[in-house]
Amino acid sequence: MFSPFLLFAAAAGVKQVFKFPLSVSSFCFYSAVANVILFSCWGTWTAGSSFGPRYLCEAALFLCLIFPFCFRLPDVSRLLREMFILAVLFSLFIHMTGARQGDHSWTSRVYVEDSLPAAWKWRDSQLVWTMIGGPDEPGSTAVGK
Repeated sequence: MFSPFLLFAAAAGVKQVFKFPLSVSSFCFYSAVANVILFSCWGTWTAGSSFGPRYLCEAALFLCLIFPFCFRLPDVSRLLREMFILAVLFSLFIHMTGARQGDHSWTSRVYVEDSLPAAWKWRDSQLVWTMIGGPDEPGSTAVGK
């Protein structure tokens, strides 16, 4: 996940799921879930070679819209507040890493021999690949592992 702080928005959205009438936060949560389901059914990964989950940008927007309605930082426990702040800082680190380094040709290696299942392997994920500057094992590629 490229934006760990969004887990807090998703958790806040889950708490709103069965509340009626449908609130803005419920609508945003349902929209984010629908977006994830839609793109998880997509047959190819042709979003280009850039850093991050290009297809999930819309879901991230809807999750961010949940924050003002469901997650008031002063009202939560100190531990939860600190975890949220750490998640935001880690998210910033991840995005700065991607902006600074690009994807180290990760996308082009995944497309070798049209090996799209390799795009979903955690061990050779784009995030791991970019943070260490290549595959996690010397001499390996994302394809075939």
